[in-house]
Amino acid sequence: MKKLLLLLFLIPNLVMAETYTNNNVKIGGMSIFDNLYDHLTPKMVREGKKGYEDYYKHLKNPLKFPTVAITNHPTINKKYKQVEINYKSNNGQLIIHSISGGEFYNNINLCYKDMILLVDNVSQKFPNSKKEGPITGNLIGDSSGKSSGTEYSFYINDDYEINIACNDWSEKRTRIDKWKDNLLLTVYSNDFVNWIQN
Repeated sequence: MKKLLLLLFLIPNLVMAETYTNNNVKIGGMSIFDNLYDHLTPKMVREGKKGYEDYYKHLKNPLKFPTVAITNHPTINKKYKQVEINYKSNNGQLIIHSISGGEFYNNINLCYKDMILLVDNVSQKFPNSKKEGPITGNLIGDSSGKSSGTEYSFYINDDYEINIACNDWSEKRTRIDKWKDNLLLTVYSNDFVNWIQN
């Protein structure tokens, strides 16, 4: 499956780390399928959505999984400058279907080195997962074709997957949009992946 680097070009200022509990990955203390209201107030969710309303406007159903960016939260941002979440409303709950965190680099070679360390770590934590990668290709956030990325995917079970990628942005994209080379860890539900691929 070549779903290469689906949304990796959109994450601005992230700092990366990860923990593994109950055979799941936590980013900012949250896991997919958590109720976002267990971590944020309705006001925080509303504030975090500002500026992200059109994030997926190119999709058929762009509002199915709204995006929330979290910064300056005393718990969630303890290790991360920013965490991005996509959720789905369900009977008054906001069920998390995607969580992203990452780290920026001035030297892309260090990004690739850290990516391999993280891939090895996830491989050890989830030895029965199906691993795909490395897959290398152009980043969809740069129509010039001069930005590239490499990613690994781990299919944990029928519910979710983990994606680890390095994004090497062109000098022009960095100069104009301030996008820096980055390592990105994302945990997605399969429902989210299917939505973003269609």
